[in-house]
Order: sequence, then structure tokens, then C-alpha cells
Amino acid sequence: MTRKRILLVDDDPILRAEIERILTAHSYQVETSSSGFEALERLPHFQPDLILTDTSMPGMDGMEFYRRVMATPEGQKIPFLFLASAGEVLPGAPGAGRPDSVSKPVDADALLAALEDKLRRGAGVQASPAVSLATLSPELLSPFFHEFRTSLTMIKTCIALLTNPSVSYDPTELREFLDIVRRGGDRVDRLVRDFLAILKLESGIAEREARQAEEIEDVSGAIHSVVHSLHHDIAERNVAVRVVVPEGLPPLPVYEEHLQMMVEKLLQNAVKFSKESGGEITIRVTPDDRGIRFEVSDTGLGIPREEQERVFDHFYQLTRAGLERQGAGLGLAVARGLVELYGGTIRVQSQVDKGSTFTFVLPLTRQVGTRPLVEEAAPAPPSPAPSPGEEDVPRTAEEAFRRMGLTFGEEKPD
Repeated sequence: MTRKRILLVDDDPILRAEIERILTAHSYQVETSSSGFEALERLPHFQPDLILTDTSMPGMDGMEFYRRVMATPEGQKIPFLFLASAGEVLPGAPGAGRPDSVSKPVDADALLAALEDKLRRGAGVQASPAVSLATLSPELLSPFFHEFRTSLTMIKTCIALLTNPSVSYDPTELREFLDIVRRGGDRVDRLVRDFLAILKLESGIAEREARQAEEIEDVSGAIHSVVHSLHHDIAERNVAVRVVVPEGLPPLPVYEEHLQMMVEKLLQNAVKFSKESGGEITIRVTPDDRGIRFEVSDTGLGIPREEQERVFDHFYQLTRAGLERQGAGLGLAVARGLVELYGGTIRVQSQVDKGSTFTFVLPLTRQVGTRPLVEEAAPAPPSPAPSPGEEDVPRTAEEAFRRMGLTFGEEKPD
């Protein structure tokens, strides 16, 4: 029988050695990493059947490591099990619901039982069908790839400067460069997640997830998880975020990942277009005669009236002079696609220099349907293309982009 491969991530060398000993004694193949950063570097070379990670680690904690892995197509297939302190309540992660954990100090029997159960449940999950890229036009997606390439260029430039042996920097300059790299990485992460959301909506995967979703009992927990995941952006823009959720709300028949992404896209937008002096953002949930109502209100720059009807269009960006145009204009389109998938409605009210309120209502009964998020730019071919087999599925992002007529080779000097 093939040995199951476990990636163990823990900064405590004593605990790491003890867990490795337990797992190896029970015929698991174990690779270890002392940090989330090291584990991310190892993943392309070691494909685990399960990742076992500590929640509390310096630099990158377990939840941040979890979020980064789950943001990749390959990572979404890997089960996670957390090592948590006794009594620690783990937050849900946007895009993946609430994780499973084992309490520290680790009991060998409890660890093995939880690990075997997680592997068994992971093996029962059917692989997602391959997603065709044929319906996504390079002309429509060019803003996405422009932003993607801009972010990568920003990261590569900083790294080139930092690794130049002829130049030295003081600690303040080093922190500034590393902060630019972090922000560039965050932008790439969001772009990829938005792109994957569009692919899921287009391919019908999102609809299948919606039909099979369990009801959400704790809407407040899902929202607070989103706020926590964006704490860096919130702090940088000097905004205060308030969450108001009444008790006693009925269960909501929505896939938790989808609800978190709806709220995340609206919160990101509110933070992005806050004023330089900061401001306030309120996320309010209330009962509604049509279901449950979610509002994200800000005191930011606002949206001109003539542009309010278009802000939910894919790849649309505000043209108001002076606005920093970061992003490919996908976030609000993703939010609309997910809301309408459940038969809900979404709208915006805004005044320039006063702020905006984005509102969406989700019904309490399942009304799952689909609506194409990205329309065809050209007429459909005379006959539909056959469903791609395993050999037709892009293996890397570079391959997927190349199939769409977009390449990212090195620029040649004139």
C-alpha cells in the first residue's frame, strides 16, 4: 500500500520531532518545515496527501499559510489539519470554511484518529471537473493580465534592487522594499482568486457547490473571518471596520466560501476607495422580507451617478480623475455573479465625497441558477468543443495563459 505523504509545519523543533516520530512509526512519509514560508517553497517539490500545521508561528501564522495554499488550484485539493492550543477556536478562512484541529499538547491516539479521518474524508471528495478556458476572450481578459504583469514587475524590481551586491540599504529602506513585495504578492493573490472565481462561475462548478452547500448557522463568524483576513489593508488605509449582526438570524442556505467572497469583494472595494484621512466602514446584516440583507457602507470617495450602473460590469474601473487604479476591475463582478447565482439582488447607492453603500439580499430558500459572468466576445464556433480530458487540462498558469494567446516571456531590449 502506498504510504501517505504528510507535510508537517511547526516552528517548535521538539514538538516537530515528536510528531514526526509518531507519524513515521505508523508508516506515514513525513516531510517537515519550520515555517509557512519554507513550506510554501517545498510544496512544488513535495505533493502531500495532507498538511499538518501549527496555528501559531512567527512571520506567517498557520491560518495565513492555509489561506495562501488554498488560493491555488492544487492547494484546494490538500486536506489541512491544525495543531491548536487547548481551547483555541479557529476562525473560518475565506474560501474554505472552518478547519479541523487537534489540541496541544498532542495525544498520539487523538492525532492519528483525526489524521486518518481527515484523509478518509479527503479521499471521498470527487475531483472537480476540468475548466475550459475557451470561452474566456484574451481581449476581455487583457486588463487582468496587465494588472497581473504589473504586480509581478513590481515584485521583481524590488528583489533585483535588494539582491544587487553593489548597493546597500539601511533597515528602514529594507522594510519599505519588503512591504512593496508583500503588497505586490497580495495583489497577485487576489487577482488569481478572482480569476478562479470567474472560471468556477463560467464552468458550473460554483453552481454545483451552491446546490450542495450546507446552511450557514453563524453568519457573524463568516464575516469576522473576512475582516481578519484583510487586516493589513484595513490598517494601511487607516479605516475602522464595524460589524453589526443581530442574534437569532435564520440559517442561510449558501456555501460559506461564496458568502465570504461576496463580503470580501465589497469590503476590499470600500477599503480601496477610502479617503487618505481614513474613515469608517460598517458591515450590517438585517432580516429582510426577501431573505437576509447585507450592507457594506463606507465614508469614502463615492461613485459618480453616471458610473453607478456599470461598477458591477466585469473589468470596469472608475474613470474619476485622481483615483489610484489598482486592480483589474473583477471584484464587484465576482460579487454580483455569486449573489445572482443564489437568486439574490445587489445594488449600490453612492454620493461623491460622501461614501457608498453596497447592498445584497440573499433568499432563505434555495434558488440556485446561473448567469454567464463573462460574455463571449466573438460568435460561438459552429460546433461545441469536446469536454477536455485530463491531458487537455493546463498544468501551470503559464500554460493556461499561453493557450489564451498571452505570454509573459522576458522583454528584449530595443
